[in-house]
Amino acid sequence: GVLEILSAAWEFASLPLRFGEEKTVKMLARTQPHKMPDTAYDAHSKTMVLLQCHFSRRVIPADLRPDQQFILKESMKLIQAIV
Repeated sequence: GVLEILSAAWEFASLPLRFGEEKTVKMLARTQPHKMPDTAYDAHSKTMVLLQCHFSRRVIPADLRPDQQFILKESMKLIQAIV
C-alpha cells in the first residue's frame, strides 16, 4: 500500500540506525496493524514502523522521536509529489 511505497523512498535510506534500537523498533512493530515482513532491519523498515506508530497514535521512546519528526517532515513533501 501507500505506507510501503512511502517508507521505501530514497529519502529515508540515510535514516540513522543506532546501536540497540533494533529491539525497540521490532517490539513496536509487533503491535502495529500492518505486520512487517521478515526482512533485515534497515532504515526503510524503521521508517515503516515509525509511520505506523504516528498514525495509530502510539507513544514511542524519546530517542526515536527526532527520527519520527524527520520522517513526517519528509513524508509531507513526498505525499505532495505523489498527489
